Amino acid sequence: MSSVEIYLYSNCSSCKKAESALKDANVQFDRRDIFKEKLSAAEISDVLTRIGSSAFGVLSTRSTPYRELDLANRTVSETELIELMSEHPGLLKRPIIIAGEKHLVG
Repeated sequence: MSSVEIYLYSNCSSCKKAESALKDANVQFDRRDIFKEKLSAAEISDVLTRIGSSAFGVLSTRSTPYRELDLANRTVSETELIELMSEHPGLLKRPIIIAGEKHLVG
């Protein structure tokens, strides 16, 4: 396993740019397309712990699932939001890049 991880969506332009920048810098990384291989709720919780964020901190309020699930008008708990993120990966801001103690979201 590489010391750099990137969680992305292959069709996302920001994700493509981030991945390209890592490749251009000759950085080896582990890549996971969260739409092809969804993260479980436990994996999302682990990522959040590692980056020191809550689910609300990585919530993509501009995403289609955010609008479709009417999350702007609902009250959900952290646990509920993580479960929704595992079902609807579009709710996660992306890319999420973790390099040891450093990270970048979006």
